[in-house]
Amino acid sequence: MAEEFDPYLKWLGIPLKDRPIDHYRLLAIERFESDSEVITNAADQRMAHLKNFATGKHAKQQPPWLMLGVLGGCGVAVAVVAAIVLFARPARPPATADMK
Repeated sequence: MAEEFDPYLKWLGIPLKDRPIDHYRLLAIERFESDSEVITNAADQRMAHLKNFATGKHAKQQPPWLMLGVLGGCGVAVAVVAAIVLFARPARPPATADMK
């Protein structure tokens, strides 16, 4: 029996031991990353990488464009979570000088 193709392992390097996969792992960034530039660049890099497989031997079996949609959604989801965390932090009261 032929080995079943695993795009997460073969294309993204995510082994079975690292599953279930969260958005951060799909983008290959640190968990709870909050820098929107890091998140955007990671999503762009992963999507560019997957485009290399558009005409490969597994393209019909597992179209890379399906995973591109997942990765794009991950970038958006992680960026939204980062923004929520950033804006949910309590505001620091302004520093005041002691008046004597």
